[in-house]
Amino acid sequence: MGITSEEEQKDYVAILGITACAVLFPLILETLKFLMTTFVVSFFMLFVLKPKKRAFAFFLAAGMSVASFLIFSRLLGVALPMGPLESFFFRIGG
Repeated sequence: MGITSEEEQKDYVAILGITACAVLFPLILETLKFLMTTFVVSFFMLFVLKPKKRAFAFFLAAGMSVASFLIFSRLLGVALPMGPLESFFFRIGG
């Protein structure tokens, strides 16, 4: 009924990886632009959480980055760093 040592053990690699992503995101945003930065950071965060299917993590990260771009740029009107990929999705959005 007590907590075993396995349950108490923290995944410090995942904690450190996700913290590093949160710190690095604004630093690489201007270089890689919004979509690529969001995709790379999202995929790495999902990857450190040890998904059973890496392909699922890849497509989930891609979907999250496109969805967040469209929400922030089109719905909320936030000016984001734009590259050719962002311009393409911005034009598709209407």
